[in-house]
Amino acid sequence: MRNSTKVGLIVPLLLGTTSLAVAGERIPIKGTYTAINKSQVIEVGPNHVIIAINAEGLGYALEGAGAGTPMQHSAGPCVGATEIKDGSAAGRGYCVRKSPAGAKWVVTWVVNADLSKGLTGTFEIRGVEGPAVGWKGGGTWGPSVDTTPTTYINTFSGYLEKP
Repeated sequence: MRNSTKVGLIVPLLLGTTSLAVAGERIPIKGTYTAINKSQVIEVGPNHVIIAINAEGLGYALEGAGAGTPMQHSAGPCVGATEIKDGSAAGRGYCVRKSPAGAKWVVTWVVNADLSKGLTGTFEIRGVEGPAVGWKGGGTWGPSVDTTPTTYINTFSGYLEKP
């Protein structure tokens, strides 16, 4: 097969793919995250609790451009602690997420002190294995949109940057 014929076959394939991201491109991410809640609330005193976070994530459901990234459907364990005292919060934690395609992520999250909008915060995410290697990003999370004693669905938005 001549080179011009190969180019003629490949170019339409590339032009038809709209989700190709280029290095350094920031892709907006937005969606929900569902998890099994195994956390423990420890009462310290009046208006004072510590929440030992322990959750098993069931997966990210991303909308729009984010749905085409290696983050889609990533799931896994999350640990951390949050202290709530007199209406203010402080806390942080870590999560490890892996997609069915083998993209592995480390997520670091921090709780906002202001609880007026519920439990919310910020996160940073970095790809560490498989198709996620070199990806990084961050954004905001919360509040939960659906919570039961055993599960929760959290909202998030932010960006991912392609390596």
